[in-house]
Amino acid sequence: MTEQFTSGAARYRAVFGNNELVALLAARLLSGIGDQLARVILALYVLDSSNGNALLTALVLAVSYIPSTFGFAFLGSLADRFPRRSVMLYSDLARAGLVCFLAIAVARDANAAAIVLLFVVETFGAPALSARSSLLPEAARSPVEYQAVVGLGNTFEQMVQVLGFILGGLALGVTSATWALLFNALTFLISFLIVLAFVEARPAVAAAGTSVQRILRDAKSGLRTIVKSTPLCGVVVALWGSAALLVVTDAAALPYAIDDGAPSWAATALLAATPAGAAVGSLLVARLPMQQQVRLVFPLAIASMLPLLATALEPPVGPAVILWFLNGMCQGYVVTLMALSMQLTPGNRRGRVFGVAGAGFNVMAIVGLLGTGAVADRATPAAAVVLAGAVGLTLMVIAAWTWPHREVRSAVRATFGRQPAAT
Repeated sequence: MTEQFTSGAARYRAVFGNNELVALLAARLLSGIGDQLARVILALYVLDSSNGNALLTALVLAVSYIPSTFGFAFLGSLADRFPRRSVMLYSDLARAGLVCFLAIAVARDANAAAIVLLFVVETFGAPALSARSSLLPEAARSPVEYQAVVGLGNTFEQMVQVLGFILGGLALGVTSATWALLFNALTFLISFLIVLAFVEARPAVAAAGTSVQRILRDAKSGLRTIVKSTPLCGVVVALWGSAALLVVTDAAALPYAIDDGAPSWAATALLAATPAGAAVGSLLVARLPMQQQVRLVFPLAIASMLPLLATALEPPVGPAVILWFLNGMCQGYVVTLMALSMQLTPGNRRGRVFGVAGAGFNVMAIVGLLGTGAVADRATPAAAVVLAGAVGLTLMVIAAWTWPHREVRSAVRATFGRQPAAT
């Protein structure tokens, strides 16, 4: 292992010296900002038009997970059956065109057509993300560089949410949903050009084919790969369990701010607090050697529940932003689970395993969003957050007790070897 990988900072410098990894990160950042901006504008619009209905707002956010859930489960294997770069390119082009039609539908108040188009756009995002995630281990020059790029990628994902939440609040006052969607289409086109210019073309890792029978067989193969590997199964189940807890503040933030009488900019700041904290937490955690990251998974997961429990004091929006930022920082353990889930998967099955894992993650996120929204409507947003914290704390303690620690540590040693401590 060369000297450039001996510290967290050096690992990040190495990533930015790899043009292909930088291109994959930049492409995801651009397309993600456009997606998130459109979702937030719609959520804010629904919240305003429904007089603060928390369940409806949560439903808007949950809807974006539904088509990608099916896309992950049944289209994730396209990243194995076809060249992964091509999957990304065609997905970007398709989404750019579809979002232009979506902007036209919104401009003409064709709501039914807009909903159908939105579902299709979100579905195309699943194979693109599966292909990108499957390419990262191939583009990285070592397991440690891959570990670092996953950390940066997760930080960028959280930055996408932060920028989307903040820009969404501003855009609602100064522009229209149509222009926001056209901007979204532009981000897909720029992403297409970046991938075309900088990502290396590689052959498919499995035989081509898109029949329904083969797609279903690939989904079963992905699930079977997870179940048969004790360390991989432990990592994926932990990732699924975390999903419902990661979105709690998303569902409660806007109604919480409205109950506090906060202006719209403060409401979007509260909405951005958790992903902003997660961006910082991911960056810090990914600097550590993988063995140390694994040891921190459950301490951080348990600690992430404490700020949610502290919301029982119903603090004003300002202190709540700090609490929820701390909740996000502790969510940095998710980057460890994400890196392990791909690194512990055979290269020719990464697309289908990522698809199954992503589908399960989305299902749990939908449960978290709708569950929090429903409790917030029946009680208060603060009560919904506190209940989620209590349930999450209980589940994380049980998971820490039953997780296959020995098998995961053994798999980490086999994959990453002995790494020096971060500096």
